[in-house]
Amino acid sequence: MRVAVSSDGTKDEGFDGHFGRCEAFVVVDTDTGERAAIANPGALPGSGAGVRAAKAVAAAGVDAVITEWIGPHGYGVLEKSGVAVYATPPESVADAVAVWTGGGCSQLSPERATKRAGRGSVDQEPSLGPGGTQGQRHGRVRGRGPQGGEHCAGHGQGRNHGRR
Repeated sequence: MRVAVSSDGTKDEGFDGHFGRCEAFVVVDTDTGERAAIANPGALPGSGAGVRAAKAVAAAGVDAVITEWIGPHGYGVLEKSGVAVYATPPESVADAVAVWTGGGCSQLSPERATKRAGRGSVDQEPSLGPGGTQGQRHGRVRGRGPQGGEHCAGHGQGRNHGRR
């Protein structure tokens, strides 16, 4: 079986848990122990990092991905390609593969992938931001209510855009 692990791209194969923006993927053949690194096109500036990364990984012919955080768009590309996605806390690439082969990684569902995107906790509920706004993903919202101006910004854009 071939598994791709999100990596920081260093020679010591450090684990980088952010799927879309990691520097590289280390592809490990668990039957032979053979390893190969592929550059992550999602690490380049611009939008669509998760989708670009997922397409590169799927094209490498892997059966599974080990990461810590993945967004819904990248997850969707992998799901359509038949690539399973597993989560593990940050470790080295070798440790992540060992945990995975030992059954210690949890397989992500689309719902959990969405909640993990942007490094939020899997079980974290949306929280209220300043001005009563509610972050859709992680409470990472800036905003003020009708008395003061600033709209929501960032990854977890607030519902109602700071208005009550």
